[in-house]
Amino acid sequence: MREKEEGAVKMQDITATIFSQVLHYIYTGECRLTAENTEEMLAAADRVCIPTFIVGIVSKVYLFLP
Repeated sequence: MREKEEGAVKMQDITATIFSQVLHYIYTGECRLTAENTEEMLAAADRVCIPTFIVGIVSKVYLFLP
C-alpha cells in the first residue's frame, strides 16, 4: 500500500478544520455541529468509517432544517 511506503495517509477530501473536529470526536465523543459544517462532518464521518459518529450527526440534522 502507498500509505505504508510513504508513511502518511492523505485525505484530500477532508479540510483541516473538519478533520480537527473528527479528531476531537474520536478523543472526547463530542463534536460541534453547525448548519455550515453538518454536511462536511457527515461526509468525513463516513470517510473514516465511524458509525457512532455518523448516527450522532444524523440524529441532529433536524436541528438545521428550515
